[in-house]
Amino acid sequence: MIGCCFEGCSSLCWSSYGQYPVHAAHRGASSSSLMLCILKLASQMPLENTNIQQTVFLFLSNLALSHDCKGVIQKSNFLQNFLSLTLPKGGNKHLGNLTILWLKLLLNISFGEDGQQMILRLDGCLDLLTEISKYKHKSSPYIPLLIFHNICFSPANKPKILANEKVITILAACLESKNQNAQRIAAAALWALTYNYQKAKTTLKNPSIKRKVDEAYSLAKKAFSNPEESPLNAYHLKCLENLVQLLSSS
Repeated sequence: MIGCCFEGCSSLCWSSYGQYPVHAAHRGASSSSLMLCILKLASQMPLENTNIQQTVFLFLSNLALSHDCKGVIQKSNFLQNFLSLTLPKGGNKHLGNLTILWLKLLLNISFGEDGQQMILRLDGCLDLLTEISKYKHKSSPYIPLLIFHNICFSPANKPKILANEKVITILAACLESKNQNAQRIAAAALWALTYNYQKAKTTLKNPSIKRKVDEAYSLAKKAFSNPEESPLNAYHLKCLENLVQLLSSS
């Protein structure tokens, strides 16, 4: 079933409206492919058409799980539109619907290493995501954090993430969050970042960050006296334990 789903998604990259999908051996770039038509629709959608806008972006988010569809998204430069988002100003700290839709799309793109690298190629994307993470969005409060978490797994991305002090600051601050979901995501992201990457260990040995890691681990051990009862709690504790060990080693 999964294979059929991905084949169906891929067929949109090579077929035009009214045509049957082109066989893989005869695939070529088509300016009239259904995938490009969807991307064009998403780029030109008037803001007042919120229902259609939501449908188009949710469709794109599903397609973004396909390797072929991600390739078309990258070549089309569609993701550049994300950098043009306007965030609320003044006392309004709630994100708009379009920003939420973009976050869900980027999250699905970030599930594969090819997508993780696509996101990092967007100049200014990390800075925009750090700004977005400061805003409230009740329906999906951890999406920016989850995107950071996913891109930390790509070896090619680690130097760029480590060079962005804002991202590291956000991840470290989440270790002190009162919300266990935020703590867990941040701990896993930092562990992924430091795994097999000596420069990350050196940076995270910063006294302030190391203190937060040590305190988070100490509190987690007390809170999860029986971590085996919950796989999530066990994973949370494992992430912090490995971080403590990595940052204590030479």
